[in-house]
Amino acid sequence: MSEIQTAEIENVDNKNLKVATIDPETIQKLSDFLENDSPNKDLINQDNIELDQWIEHWKEYSDQNWGNQERIPLVDFLKKTNFVEKNISFEKKYIEMEWSESVRWSTEDEKQFVLAARQIGKGKFIEILQFSLISDNQIIYKNTVAGSGSDVSDDDAFDIFQGIENIPKVPETVFIIHNHPDHYAELSVPSEDFEGNDGFATVGGLSRKDIKFADDIWENLFNKQSKVVIMAISERGLTYTYDAGTSIHHD
Repeated sequence: MSEIQTAEIENVDNKNLKVATIDPETIQKLSDFLENDSPNKDLINQDNIELDQWIEHWKEYSDQNWGNQERIPLVDFLKKTNFVEKNISFEKKYIEMEWSESVRWSTEDEKQFVLAARQIGKGKFIEILQFSLISDNQIIYKNTVAGSGSDVSDDDAFDIFQGIENIPKVPETVFIIHNHPDHYAELSVPSEDFEGNDGFATVGGLSRKDIKFADDIWENLFNKQSKVVIMAISERGLTYTYDAGTSIHHD
């Protein structure tokens, strides 16, 4: 990237640019790749067994605690209580590291990203990682890779950057987009007289690994010259974001 001219960082309206959209050709390409990748298929199957176990666990939790009460799905509860809107920005701390993260309801394009991931996985959850570079309010580069049921390997993650050496200048904004499963797909809570807490909105967001990955890309690949934003789009319909380079590390 050293030969690329520096571009001034500007605010980018990623909703209009549809940075999360996965085109039909990419969906087919990744679907065919996974169909012929037997080792990865085994990982996907195992990861989805574990995901289904978590979903069943939280369903049983609901039944055991509120089985005799009228209940509503967690998403409906969040919409009713505005916990998402109350936690637009929140702090996370994990293993000598802290950062500020935000949460909001997913856009239609982000919901399409989640649906496309399920289509690629033929109904199973797989993690999809997409990389979009923005300059002059245009997408100048986009690439997408598929991982196992719960993760994209380090090698596959960095494969996503192949080809960026041909980009004529440093992008103003870089979006790193991936999907997260919904462990609480069948969790339901009492529809009346239940207070809940902010954790219902903030759980399932970005991981420490996500933050470190975004910081590494911002610092070492783009030399701190581009704004790098990592997004996790949850199957629960929530999108979590973090601006790379803003985390705090403690020795």
